[in-house]
Amino acid sequence: TFTFLGLNNQDWNKLAVEYWTPENKNNKYPGIGLECLWTQALAQVDGTFLKIQNITLGYSLPQTALNKIHMKGLRVYLSVQNPFTFSDYLGSDPQVIGEDLSKSLSLYPMIFTCGFNLKF
Repeated sequence: TFTFLGLNNQDWNKLAVEYWTPENKNNKYPGIGLECLWTQALAQVDGTFLKIQNITLGYSLPQTALNKIHMKGLRVYLSVQNPFTFSDYLGSDPQVIGEDLSKSLSLYPMIFTCGFNLKF
């Protein structure tokens, strides 16, 4: 978000955009001023997203093969957490809240897990 502080209570900014004024009520951006600094935002972005949080691929050996090696069960699997996020958001993760965090940090890293489930 951009806030517009003034020097000696004079409003100023370096962005050349069409601000709302009483004379130009159809302009796209809100008028600048010092009344409420936290509500003047020109850099709000669409944060909608679709996230695939977990994909697991596994294979269980058939019972006929397990009988030959005297086992009751054998399963091999590979799992990945947070593999895909579909979004037009330009930061690293649309779920991260805060200006500084969204530029370089994801609180939801991609994690790979593989393993075996054995039953004797």
